[in-house]
Amino acid sequence: TIGSLVALSIPLLLTAIGQPGSGKALFWMAVFFVVAQPLAFATMMAGLAEPVPAPKLATRLSFWQGLTLIARNSAFVRLNIALMLILAGMVVGASLNLIVITHVIGAPQAFPLMVFLQNIVALIGIPFWTRIAARHGKHIGMSLGGLWIALCLALSFVWTQGDTIGFVATIVALGFGMGGLMFLAQAMIADIADRDTLDSGEERTGTYFAFLGMMTKAAIAVGVLIGTGVPALIDFQPSDPVHTATQLLGLRAVYAFSAVPLILTACWLLWHYPLTRAVQAATRSEILARRRAVAASPHD
Repeated sequence: TIGSLVALSIPLLLTAIGQPGSGKALFWMAVFFVVAQPLAFATMMAGLAEPVPAPKLATRLSFWQGLTLIARNSAFVRLNIALMLILAGMVVGASLNLIVITHVIGAPQAFPLMVFLQNIVALIGIPFWTRIAARHGKHIGMSLGGLWIALCLALSFVWTQGDTIGFVATIVALGFGMGGLMFLAQAMIADIADRDTLDSGEERTGTYFAFLGMMTKAAIAVGVLIGTGVPALIDFQPSDPVHTATQLLGLRAVYAFSAVPLILTACWLLWHYPLTRAVQAATRSEILARRRAVAASPHD
């Protein structure tokens, strides 16, 4: 997260010293990544100790047996579908942010600051969503975060030419909902992996996070496809020198409303999420009891 904020601050710093331009910003962002990423990775490898393996609760599964257990994990399937829908909806907005603020609002110079502030607000929102998750469950917190994002996207429809402050404030406020999504899905995957440990007898958390990463990339691709493809269907082309009122209205509608059905469907799925706090607590207790039994077994 710190790396993202540093990268987002680079265009702002270049503008402040009189060196604006996307080409220069991308160059220095690339330099930052090339230098910082290996250092961050090395720091992680040096400072993160490998945990002591827990005793296995059963014999090792075959690849296909393990894959079958994942496919039968209803909580995991539901979470993945919900997360894909929310992310795809968010990426629709993200892929159109610059286009809308340029052609609808008429203030492209506000784009770097808007995105930077949105990420700051996302960080500020994390303690709030942590409390919601602790009190009502992670799935409720993630669902409410999705509803907040959908509300902000829908509200963006009211802003048009010259409404820079209103539009920027709305999209920055959207970042508050992003704060919950930044960590709740990962925390829910850890809970799901506990359920798998009980069923498979193995620690397969890495497998579940790998699936989550794969589905995240797929969701981003779908969001970009919607965000770039649907405006083209209404004859909006960013490169056109002039856009009609109908084209701009269509762009505003796609930006504000195309993601809303996706996010609302995801929120419904999350609201009825089966792996509640009570179920998770019982799962952890059973895992620990089985591990104690295996550790005390004379065969070990």
